Amino acid sequence: MKNAMSSYQAVRESFIDFVDGNKYEIGDRLPSENELARTLRVSRVTLREAIRQLREDGFIYSRRGSGTYVSGNVKQIAGTLDVNNGLTRTITDAGFRPGVAEYRTELIHASKYLADKLRVKKGCGIVLLKRVRTANDKPVVYSLDHLSPRVATIFLAIDGKIGSLFEMIEQSGIRIGNSFAELRPESCTKELAQKLSYKAGSPILALKQVLVDQKGSPLFYGEDYFRPDCFVFSINRKRSET
Repeated sequence: MKNAMSSYQAVRESFIDFVDGNKYEIGDRLPSENELARTLRVSRVTLREAIRQLREDGFIYSRRGSGTYVSGNVKQIAGTLDVNNGLTRTITDAGFRPGVAEYRTELIHASKYLADKLRVKKGCGIVLLKRVRTANDKPVVYSLDHLSPRVATIFLAIDGKIGSLFEMIEQSGIRIGNSFAELRPESCTKELAQKLSYKAGSPILALKQVLVDQKGSPLFYGEDYFRPDCFVFSINRKRSET
C-alpha cells in the first residue's frame, strides 16, 4: 500500500510538472489519457488515479466526450480543513516533497496568552519550535509551535531534527484528538516576507490552533502562516438541521 501511494504521488508530481512546464492555463484542454500515459511513462491505471485526485481537488475537470481541462493552478497545495493530519502529510498527499528550510528551537517563558492555551502557569518554561516549511524546496509555510511541558520532554529527548511533530507525538504513544482551529487573513510582516520569499503587506493566511490528546489535554499551540498563492483549502460545510 505504501509503495502504491509513493508511486501515485510520483505520477501526480510528474503530471503537475508536465502541466506547468507546458504552460497550460485554466480552460486549456489536456492530452488524452493514452497520450499522457506514454509521455509520463506510467500505466493508465496509475495515471487515472492521479487525475481522479486532481479532479477532486478542483484543479482539472472533464467533459464527457470532449476531454479533460485545466480548472485551477496545479502548483498550489490542496488540502481539507475537515481533517487535521499535520502539514507534512498535507504537503505529501498533495504530491509534493515536504522539507524544512529553517529550524530553530527556543526555551521561553509562557505569557498569560500561551499559559491559557496550554493550561500551564504563567512564566512556565516551554519550548518554541520555529520552522520554515517547504514544498519541493519552495518556502510555503512558517510554523511557530509552542510545546507543552509533556511534549517538550519527548521533543528534547530526540537526537536531531524532527520532520513531523504529529508523527513524533503519535510514535510516543499519545493519541491526538480533535481540535478547533481559527483561520483568518493577516498582513504579511517584513519578517514573514523574508522567510517565505513573499511580499510584505500582502494578505497571508494564519491558522492558529491548540492540538489536544483524546482526553482534551493540550499538546501544543501552533501558529502556521501560509502563502495563499501556494495553497487551496476545501471545507465540508454542513447544513443545520433546524
